[in-house]
Amino acid sequence: TRTVATTTVSGAAILGWQTDENASAKVFYSTSPMVAFESTTAKTEPMFVGGSVMTDASFSTIKSIRLDNLLRNQLYFYTLESIDASGNVSVTVENRFMTN
Repeated sequence: TRTVATTTVSGAAILGWQTDENASAKVFYSTSPMVAFESTTAKTEPMFVGGSVMTDASFSTIKSIRLDNLLRNQLYFYTLESIDASGNVSVTVENRFMTN
């Protein structure tokens, strides 16, 4: 996953990034840090406890996911996940943004 661009508008945020291969994507987000449990099995998604998820099932290298109905003036934590056609899973470290 390359460069993450975050744009916040009233009650929403748009997260955009680029992957090296065509991939589907998910954004896990919450108003508090999330707990991730990794699998010991190859090509298995981690499980996140707490928060919400938005999915983009289309396979492309340019990803953009809009998160709506967010609280105003709130700090959010998020993690991006991409899965390529072979089932390889890529997950970013937790990041954050502030809504306005």
